[in-house]
Amino acid sequence: MGDVNKLEHALRRIFNMMREDAEATAKVVETAFKGEDEVNDEDLDKDVRSLFYALEKESLLQVRRTEYKFDGQVRRAYFWRVSRIESLGLQDFGPAVSKEDLEASKVYRQLPQELWARKPAA
Repeated sequence: MGDVNKLEHALRRIFNMMREDAEATAKVVETAFKGEDEVNDEDLDKDVRSLFYALEKESLLQVRRTEYKFDGQVRRAYFWRVSRIESLGLQDFGPAVSKEDLEASKVYRQLPQELWARKPAA
C-alpha cells in the first residue's frame, strides 16, 4: 500500500486531524489494502467505501475502472489505490499534536500572565 506514516501526515494536514485520529484512519486504510497496491471496491465495507470517497475527494486515493465480460455482459470493476503523497505538495506536515498536548496547552494559556513573571528572591 505504501507508507502509512506519509498518509497519516497527509490526513493531519488536509483534514486538520489530531495525531491519534489520523493514525486510526491510516490504520483503517492500511487494513483495507491488506498489503496490496490496490483493493477491489467490491471487497470494501460500506463505511470504508465512504471513507475512501472522502479521501479521493482530497486526492489521497485514486480509483481505477476496468471493464470485462462475464456471461456475455460487459461489467465494470473499480480498484482503489493510494495516491503518491509526495505529488500533493504536502512536504511541510508541521508538528504532530496529540490530544494530551492540546489539552496541556489550553491549561497553560488559562494561567494568568503574572504567574509566569520571575520575581526576585526575598
